[in-house]
Amino acid sequence: MLEKIARKLLLLVLAISFIQSCVPYRKTVPIDGDKNNPLVLDSIFPYQRDLYKLQNFDIVDIQIYSPNQEAAAFFNKTFSFSSSTGGGAGQLGGINGGDIFYLNGYSVDENGIISMPVLGDISAAGKTLHGLNKYLADTLSFYFEEDDYLYVTVKLAGIRYTVTGEVNAPGTTVKLQNQVNILEAISGAGDFKDLANREEVIIYRQYPDGTKAHKVNLL
Repeated sequence: MLEKIARKLLLLVLAISFIQSCVPYRKTVPIDGDKNNPLVLDSIFPYQRDLYKLQNFDIVDIQIYSPNQEAAAFFNKTFSFSSSTGGGAGQLGGINGGDIFYLNGYSVDENGIISMPVLGDISAAGKTLHGLNKYLADTLSFYFEEDDYLYVTVKLAGIRYTVTGEVNAPGTTVKLQNQVNILEAISGAGDFKDLANREEVIIYRQYPDGTKAHKVNLL
């Protein structure tokens, strides 16, 4: 009698476990749409991207090039790898969980300022990359001769984001590009696990006045 009861309880537990682990196929396919929001194929979705404006705590990579290398060296900030840092000269990341741009780049502080050698404090927050580039080129021209070739590059030193929850490889990632969309971010975290709720993906995004939370339905 006890053996029959135990067997029934075991079957009941297995049935409940099976029900809980089953996820409908339609709940696992991102951007597949439904009858109310069908997926539109072969259509062009025009870009609606505003030019990114630098914010507090961004990191920018600034490089100054000129045949007058002695003058350019005053403005370029470089970090030399050694055996103590555990990396080679070609290493772009992985310094105890950080990345080279934290050491080599210029951080925008809480007041929107970056500090550069010789030039001192420069207002960066609110400027586009092109705007900051032009400002630096105009300012630096004062320190170079007219016949010196001066070339300035200003780049966002990667996108830093963290993915956690029902993904296969949670953690923090640095993408060496100016923009990252949500699908790239999730793919970089090994994609969703089978039981992930793709209808309620929460994004915490930084804005100039603070952080906002957004809920996105990826189905």
